[in-house]
Amino acid sequence: MDQRTKLLCENVFELSAMAEELQIIGSITVEDSRELFYLVLDWAEEFEKQFDPETQDYLTEMESFGRRKLLGTYQADPQLGR
Repeated sequence: MDQRTKLLCENVFELSAMAEELQIIGSITVEDSRELFYLVLDWAEEFEKQFDPETQDYLTEMESFGRRKLLGTYQADPQLGR
């Protein structure tokens, strides 16, 4: 497996784990897991293009990036109970 593929897999893992955590605590609602998968894959590629390992901390940047993407797309509406 080449290095780029490994980095994308790591990004997919981190974003997926973050999505699961946000779902468990009720911050996001995901109705279509396939849609989530393809968005996470796209976001993993997007993150890799903008991330600079020389000047940025991976976990800090991933947390910020992932929360922004997930909450912006799937944020639960407390008034609707979801």
